[in-house]
Amino acid sequence: MDTNIASRTELPHVKDVKDLFGDLLGRDVDVLVGDAWAPMPLDRATVAEFVDDQVQLRAVAMLDLPLAVYTGAAVGLLPAGGARDMVDERDPSTMVIENLYEVLNVLTSVFNVGTNPHVKIASMYAPGTQFPGDIDQVVRRLTGRLDLTVSVDGYGSGRLALITVR
Repeated sequence: MDTNIASRTELPHVKDVKDLFGDLLGRDVDVLVGDAWAPMPLDRATVAEFVDDQVQLRAVAMLDLPLAVYTGAAVGLLPAGGARDMVDERDPSTMVIENLYEVLNVLTSVFNVGTNPHVKIASMYAPGTQFPGDIDQVVRRLTGRLDLTVSVDGYGSGRLALITVR
């Protein structure tokens, strides 16, 4: 086997995503396969880039505004009512965004299994932040993706897309 040929990054299992969110948030989480979606500019999606050890883009995670806020709030033990207000106002706090980055950093573990190349988070584009055109093309792909609806007990639900690039 030629070790110079990097293996393809495979999508995680739904159960692994569910277990990770449940463990991190310390509450019940339901995860269901959903329809593919791509954010419009006003949707205020969050996008994280995951790169391999050669800093090559391997995967992307995309969360809609509700899931980004509910995840960041739940991991920080912030009140659910305040999180829903942030979603309604479309304005997550700095603390929620920082907490979300940590969750996305840990999310790399669902990719770092088996023969998948090791990945780490390279950058996160917070809600409302413009992400580069090449990432915009990736999030609009219809193949190599796992689209999920994630419901966080006591907070609410939102969408998560995990997309492999290579």
